[in-house]
Amino acid sequence: MRRITNIVGSVITLSAPLANQYLSTWPLNDTNDGPASIWLLDTTWDSNISIYGLRFDVNGELVLNGRTVQLYDVSVEDISAADISANQSFWSFYSSLGAPEIDKDIEFAGFFRSYASQVDIQSPSPNSMIVDNSVFGRLVGTPKNLQITNSKITNSSTLDLFVGPTGFGHGVSITADGLTVDAGNIPHRALDKSIFSFSSGVFTIPNANVANVRGALAMFVPGQKYYFSATDGTVCAPQTAFTVTGIDQDASNLNVRTDIVGSLPSPTCGGSPYFGYQPYGAATITQKFSGPADLTQFAAPP
Repeated sequence: MRRITNIVGSVITLSAPLANQYLSTWPLNDTNDGPASIWLLDTTWDSNISIYGLRFDVNGELVLNGRTVQLYDVSVEDISAADISANQSFWSFYSSLGAPEIDKDIEFAGFFRSYASQVDIQSPSPNSMIVDNSVFGRLVGTPKNLQITNSKITNSSTLDLFVGPTGFGHGVSITADGLTVDAGNIPHRALDKSIFSFSSGVFTIPNANVANVRGALAMFVPGQKYYFSATDGTVCAPQTAFTVTGIDQDASNLNVRTDIVGSLPSPTCGGSPYFGYQPYGAATITQKFSGPADLTQFAAPP
C-alpha cells in the first residue's frame, strides 16, 4: 500500500518503492484481476490503530484493518478469529489471538510473546512475518518470508506445521532459530498433469478451462521451483524439479514457461506414474537449535 504523491502525464510517483514486482503482461483471470493495476483504498483504511487490554468475545471474525494495527495485552476468544488481511504493518504484543487467519494484503506481521490456538496462512502474504517468544497450537501455512525464534508450535493430536502457503503462491524463505516443533509437512497442492499439454518447455491450458487456469495461476510463480509429485505431494524418484521462468496468456491459452529442456520427464512415485506438479514449501529454509521436526526437507533444491 502506497500513497500517490504526484502525477505528471502518465508518470505516477509513489511515497515509497513497491515491495513486489507487478507486470502489465500478467494473465487475466476469471475475476478480471491479474495485470498490474492500482486500486483505491477507502480513506478510513489510512489509520494507525493501537488497542490496549481489551477482551473480544464475538462469534465471528474480528476485522483488524488499517495501515498500522498494534495489539497490546489483547484477548480474542477461540470462538472468534482475528481477521488480519489488509495492513501495511500488524503487531501483536502479549496477546491471545484465538485462531486468526492471515492473508491477502499484508506487508508485515509481527508476534511477540503472543498465543494462538491455530494460525492459517493461505497466501504468501505477509511479505515478511516475525514470530518471537510465542506459542501457536498449529501454524497452517507460512508466508512469503518467515523468521521465527524462541517459539513453540505444538499440538498433541494433529500435525503442527504446514510449510508453505496453503492456497496461493510460493514461499521464499523460512528461518527458524530456537523453534520447538514436533512434526511438519507441506500443503498438498499438486495439480494433475492431465490438465496440461507440454511442448518446448511450456505447459499450456486452454483459457476455456476456467477452473484449471485459476488453479495454475494460484500455484505457479515465476522464479520459483516445483517438483513432480504423487497425489499426496510426495516427491517422486528420482526427484525431478523445474523452475517457472514466466507466465503469459494469448487468445487461446495460458502458458506456463519453464526451464525444462527436451521431452517431459516421467519419474515414478512408489512404482506408479507421477500425478502432477507441486510447489516446495519455500525456496530456502534454515533452522538451528530447532526441532525435532526437520523443516529443511521441504525446501527447494539449490
